Amino acid sequence: MMDASRPPALETLPVAAPPAWPGRWLGALAAGMVLSAAFGVLLSYVAFLMALLGLFFYVLFGLIVGAVVYRIAHRLRPIGRGRVYLGTALCAMSSWGVSLFWEGASFPEIVARQAIEKTPLLPEGLTKAQFRDRILESTAAILRRDYPPGGVPGYFRWIASSGRLEKGAITDVPVPISLSQRGWVWVVRVVLSLVFTAFGVGSQTLALARPVAVEAEAEAAAPG
Repeated sequence: MMDASRPPALETLPVAAPPAWPGRWLGALAAGMVLSAAFGVLLSYVAFLMALLGLFFYVLFGLIVGAVVYRIAHRLRPIGRGRVYLGTALCAMSSWGVSLFWEGASFPEIVARQAIEKTPLLPEGLTKAQFRDRILESTAAILRRDYPPGGVPGYFRWIASSGRLEKGAITDVPVPISLSQRGWVWVVRVVLSLVFTAFGVGSQTLALARPVAVEAEAEAAAPG
């Protein structure tokens, strides 16, 4: 007769089902990268804040992205460090890459806005919209001619080396056009923005590589 006081055989104990892998982890990464890309557009507008204050937002948005990834994937702990590092890098690069691309793509519009503000009298026969279109075309042409292949890569070459359009570079614009960050200052900001973004994301996601403490789970599950 079986002794009721004896614990059941190990073979009869229920075995917890393995976590949903890799679907849940891939879903967490997808959510993080989509959110990172959206934040990247916003970061392109705050990147030029004075005294590099825009770097604060890279950390802030990175924290939010990392928290979202952690919230979705925390039931999978522990996740291999290699996977966590790769996921953190992908999220950080998504935000950083989109912010740089959007910054470069918006450059002709930035030039047009500055030129219109600094040109009190529009060229005769041109409306404000026509003058803006002319500046957009001239800016794109300058990047193609002087900083091939132009476009976003040309903008990177221009701002890293000069960051200034001299007086007369654009027809009918009587003043030089420049950005507050250029040359080595811009390069430093770009590098730091990636570092700060990765720090923000990683401060949340790296916890996914640590195993869940059994004692902490038992205390949390205890009544009262």
